[in-house]
Amino acid sequence: MVSSPELRWEPLAHVVSGYVVNIIRAEDAEHPSWSTADFGGLTYGASLTPSPALPPGHYTWTVSRVTRPGDPLGQGPASTGHFVVPGDPHVTLVSPEPGAIVPSNGAILRWAPADGAGSYYVAVATDPTMASDKWLADGWTDMTEFAVPTELPAGPVYWIV
Repeated sequence: MVSSPELRWEPLAHVVSGYVVNIIRAEDAEHPSWSTADFGGLTYGASLTPSPALPPGHYTWTVSRVTRPGDPLGQGPASTGHFVVPGDPHVTLVSPEPGAIVPSNGAILRWAPADGAGSYYVAVATDPTMASDKWLADGWTDMTEFAVPTELPAGPVYWIV
């Protein structure tokens, strides 16, 4: 089952009308994949779970404040975050296998090449939802392996390509 993560941000005291949230899938960076503008224009709290569920992929999201009623585009600078919805069927993770014990320093992640892929985006997190505030490392590579550049904590670590 595919689900969307809960997006959270620090509330702003001077917001009058709410927030505009845009979510852009990396595969279609020119057009928002999901926007509060599609669903009545605004959200009023400091969190949002997109519905319907987003398909697997890598996403960038922005949140902008709206200080005047009737201004659906938002004002001021947008805050930006990143997240991953797991489940991309085109990449097969090879090692380490689930539950494997890996060194805290120098962990190497490997996957099978995907047809037509020129590069891969890898994210490593301490939370299975892959929320960007739980990321330990992330980056692009044109190889089918990624050397984690940071020390891994004790306990479960999750990764996605």
